[in-house]
Amino acid sequence: MRTLPGRGSERFVEGRGAEVARVGAGVSAARSGRLAWARTVLARVGYRVVRVTDTGTRRDYLVIREPAPCRRCWGTYVLPAGGRSRATVVEVPHPRSDEHTEAFGTEAFQALNASALLIAGTHRAANRSAASDVAHNGGSAFTAVHRRLTARGTLVLQYHGFGRAGRARYPQVVISDGVDRKGTGARPPAHLRRLERNLRARGISAGVFDGTRWRDLGATRNVQGAHTRAQGGRFVHMEHAPEIRRSEAERTRAIRAVRMTFP
Repeated sequence: MRTLPGRGSERFVEGRGAEVARVGAGVSAARSGRLAWARTVLARVGYRVVRVTDTGTRRDYLVIREPAPCRRCWGTYVLPAGGRSRATVVEVPHPRSDEHTEAFGTEAFQALNASALLIAGTHRAANRSAASDVAHNGGSAFTAVHRRLTARGTLVLQYHGFGRAGRARYPQVVISDGVDRKGTGARPPAHLRRLERNLRARGISAGVFDGTRWRDLGATRNVQGAHTRAQGGRFVHMEHAPEIRRSEAERTRAIRAVRMTFP
């Protein structure tokens, strides 16, 4: 993932609606087993469907990606190739920017036997415009794929990271569903509190955004979150401190807390 275009590269291409829709349709077709049609549709926008085997788990996956170096830099999408998986989508919208979230998301995807892994194609600030920040770009291919793969009952786990500058007193994980409850008296859903408790039980400090505390990490403008909630799914936005993201052992503990929360 270090080869992904970085900050200021201007490599993210804002696609036309029909092109973006093809990526979403192609990934959806691949998930449903229509591989020949998926390959045809995705080839029109420069994407390939590659079958790979994890040598550790012996599981097969479909990796949907552009050849390197990327032409449009719209992201990489991974699906289990056959077998049963849970209705869980793991998303990494800020690779390179939120360091180690690429590894974090990949590990969670495998450990949770999730139905899809979405990784954006550039640094969130690759372009001077805001288009390369796919968490806030409703017209991106990343969002098109998200919409195709989520429905009522889908659990979406979105992996993010924050820096410690100015946030020394923040917990190691800030959890949110993207809803701004400030002044409403409404409480965050019970599953977020369960995740908070399960993280703490594993020695990781955690807190749930309630509309007031840690507001800058509340994900209230996240377009995937808004869509998931509108579909009747559950959106879990997790901001992890650097000390959690850079340690494989800490990432594993955090993933186990997620698995315990959503069995």
